[in-house]
Amino acid sequence: MHLRQEILKSVLLLAFMSLIFVYMGFKQAFAENSRLSIFAAASLIDLLPKALESYKKHQDNGVEVTFNFQGSQNLAFQIGQGASPDIFFSADERWMTYVSKKGWVFEPKAFLANSLVFVLSPNIAGHVKSLMDLQKNDLSFAIAHSSVPVGGYTKKVLDNLSGLYGKKFTKAVRDQVVTYEDSVRNVILKVTYGSVDAGIVYKTDYLSVKDKGVLAIEIPKQANIKAYYYVAILKRSDSLNEAKSFINFLSSKEANGIFKEFGFESI
Repeated sequence: MHLRQEILKSVLLLAFMSLIFVYMGFKQAFAENSRLSIFAAASLIDLLPKALESYKKHQDNGVEVTFNFQGSQNLAFQIGQGASPDIFFSADERWMTYVSKKGWVFEPKAFLANSLVFVLSPNIAGHVKSLMDLQKNDLSFAIAHSSVPVGGYTKKVLDNLSGLYGKKFTKAVRDQVVTYEDSVRNVILKVTYGSVDAGIVYKTDYLSVKDKGVLAIEIPKQANIKAYYYVAILKRSDSLNEAKSFINFLSSKEANGIFKEFGFESI
């Protein structure tokens, strides 16, 4: 009888321990899947947190979201080095194609469009009044490096302006470039705080600093470009359902209203 009781106690203890291990396993799995890591182009630094705030009003399940805002080229390289975000937002097709051809992401899709403008530091607002004034030899320009999405778009726009106003105009602008930046955010900051006189950025980046006295000179429509943004989920994501849910929200009417508020064009 005593032996039977000892055996029963042992069986119950083993069962109890098994339940604890199962519980801890579920708890760990939940903890691992309760994080959402988002790598996004620097020009989305104002938009995405606002979109996330709106998303959480409808579906706040306690998921911790972290953002990494940099030039799309830097983010693509980080993914190539083993970084494991759940979602990647690229400011152009080039870097999304790079990670897609490597087989690292599920099917990408375009979801936003932008355009470019010249921006002027508050310090020279009265000195430059038109596009043609940008030819002056006493200005300093910041533009993004050609590997950066906005840098690639900048090159196309300057080539297009050369067709409109002649090579002399484009050469004069390029000769005044004093710094090449690794993100559009760095360009707009240098212009805003007077480190340089002018730059070329996305329209949305200009709108984000318009209240600081930065002025814009519009680029003629026939010379401007459509800058398309792409989004994709990483195949090695640990939070696939949450990533899908957030991306689906970006197709909603509410999200489109936020895009418009920040100056983006939804697709």
